[in-house]
Amino acid sequence: MKIEKGIAPPRKQIKVAYNFADMEVNDSVFFDGELMGSQSNAAFAARLAGRKYGRKFATRTMDGGVRIWRIA
Repeated sequence: MKIEKGIAPPRKQIKVAYNFADMEVNDSVFFDGELMGSQSNAAFAARLAGRKYGRKFATRTMDGGVRIWRIA
């Protein structure tokens, strides 16, 4: 075993499934068949995007899916 110093670990690659960063105020997106509440991947991603980019999103269940609006 050879110990090496000064080698940085690789950065974790994050795959973006939802592009909430590109949404403007009053834009919305509908996720057909998406669960609501804590089980909604889209709603969770919107909350994280809101924290990261300083934006606000509203989420509502409607017509068999979830609609997410950027509100601020």
